[in-house]
Amino acid sequence: MFKGIIFDFYGTLVNSENANWKAAQSIFSQLPIPPMQAWQKLGQFHHEHILSLKTYIHEKELFIQDFRRLYKELNVSRDPAADYAQIEKEAQQKKLFSDTLEALTSLGRRFPMIIAANSDNAPFRRDWELLNSQGGRGFTSEMIRIYKPDPEFFHSILFEVGLNPEDTVHIGDSFEFDIVGAKKAGMPAIWVNRHGVPLPDGGPEPMVTIRSLSELIGILL
Repeated sequence: MFKGIIFDFYGTLVNSENANWKAAQSIFSQLPIPPMQAWQKLGQFHHEHILSLKTYIHEKELFIQDFRRLYKELNVSRDPAADYAQIEKEAQQKKLFSDTLEALTSLGRRFPMIIAANSDNAPFRRDWELLNSQGGRGFTSEMIRIYKPDPEFFHSILFEVGLNPEDTVHIGDSFEFDIVGAKKAGMPAIWVNRHGVPLPDGGPEPMVTIRSLSELIGILL
């Protein structure tokens, strides 16, 4: 029996991808490659950037550097900071996934609920309001000064809440950041694979893979 749950926030509880993509289209439609291709390339750069970090920097600055790298590769002259600010402003109308509140309400009756995100504090606090008081305790990479998938991200949270890795299950949608990271921290992990993508070759096996948070009720209760 687990003693606690850590949920990833963006992409697991909050449908951030749709909001971010909609906000980015007006900018990326002006680039010399298809908007979705540019969006995917930016995501790849951001992913690589987080994995290569040696010291902590704010996610906002990470993204600005990633935009700068994208524009340099495409040989376009744009202001990375201004474009990031525009997308961040237009992407504020995020929504929860339809299964989020039911899962949090049901599981919260038995387990301490912890929510963690690779995020700066300001957007996290704004989007936290979507949870309607069902969120428990929240942690960001800015608070911890480190990003998932570094095991220290998870260990720092566990220390703060007084839980052990083996007694706490991590639930998230990113295989590398959530599943690989949690497993390296000694935690069982549940992969929220809403789109049914194949399990990456050579990766650790999650405890279970689910398509909907509603499945957690039968698994954990």
